Amino acid sequence: MIKHSIFSITLLLASSTLLAGQASVTPFNGGETATASSVNASFNALITAINDNDARIAVLEAAATNDDVGDRTYLLSQMGTILRGDGELSFTTVGTTSQSFTLGISSNGSFNLAGVENEAELNIASPSINTFLSPVNVNETGTWTQSGPSVTLTFTDLSTVTFQTSLNGRVLIANDFSIGFDGPTTERGESSIIIGVEVGQ
Repeated sequence: MIKHSIFSITLLLASSTLLAGQASVTPFNGGETATASSVNASFNALITAINDNDARIAVLEAAATNDDVGDRTYLLSQMGTILRGDGELSFTTVGTTSQSFTLGISSNGSFNLAGVENEAELNIASPSINTFLSPVNVNETGTWTQSGPSVTLTFTDLSTVTFQTSLNGRVLIANDFSIGFDGPTTERGESSIIIGVEVGQ
């Protein structure tokens, strides 16, 4: 009788850990003698339910750590600033950018980037001030590679952007800072940040 009580408690505790729906593994009634076939059937039902949970958990864990970006679509938002200056010409530009793109990444190694670039520049050339607005439609293609969490897009003009992915590949982030010359005496500085989130196909 003691063994039967312990066995019943064990089954109740084990069945409380099952996550994949309801499963009855305690078919005994009070005062009823447990037979070997009934005990075996209960254990088999319990093992089947546990194995089912293991399979479900394995699928969830695999999805949670899959950072492969192939065959995914992302919505990208980019924000940036632009500064230009030319001491000899007494010329200064202050600009800001805001861009929205849809990035489709194919498992065959290609990608497509489509969206709109918005840029506003305040040009100060003594003695006048001009404002320049330039929404531009963008449609670019290229190839991509991935090494761990790093994803690099290479455009047809061979320029590149490298993103870091989240653990599950659902978020991309990149930033850029550059300085250089726009002309013989005009210097330029630019910085931007890009954030992407996965959306449906």
